[in-house]
Amino acid sequence: MQNDKTVSLNIIRAGQPRAYADSDYEGVFTFSWHPSEQEVKAFTKLMLHDFVDVPTHALDARLEKCEMRTPNEWHVHVHAEYND
Repeated sequence: MQNDKTVSLNIIRAGQPRAYADSDYEGVFTFSWHPSEQEVKAFTKLMLHDFVDVPTHALDARLEKCEMRTPNEWHVHVHAEYND
């Protein structure tokens, strides 16, 4: 018997919609197990976009949404201010 775990990411949007705009990274993770919120945040940093856990600057990318839809499905959204 195998204990394989799988993760899939459906990307809703990623990047800047136009020049000089803020960047948004949004997606839905589907897991083969019931992950903790910390696991979801780690996968978000790894597979969607890196963010700062505790923003200290206005331009830091931040996690705006980490919401469980079902025990196996999570909706995440990372926002990054435009930085020239």
